[in-house]
Amino acid sequence: MSKAIYWYTQAAQYNEVQSQNNLAEIYFQGDGVTVDKQKAFYWFSRAAEQGSAKAQSNLALLYYHGAGVKQDKQKAFYWFNKAAEQGNTIAIQFLQNLKFDIN
Repeated sequence: MSKAIYWYTQAAQYNEVQSQNNLAEIYFQGDGVTVDKQKAFYWFSRAAEQGSAKAQSNLALLYYHGAGVKQDKQKAFYWFNKAAEQGNTIAIQFLQNLKFDIN
């Protein structure tokens, strides 16, 4: 896995969105590395800012649960909305629940 992490990191540093999201998932799950939710947050954020619906949904989940970042349901709502606008089904499902939970 270390070779994969190396190459994902190389590509992610050059703003390759899928590599950023994959690297974030590796750090979040601890797949071959120590779990590092702050690194996961960093890479999900980079990919989300570039428009990746999957990363936007993942970033929203981090905000929603306070994993690697301070819990913030307003930011979760924002990122779920961005992902849902692109048809991300996880985001659409969470929005159904979040609308009643952010007040």
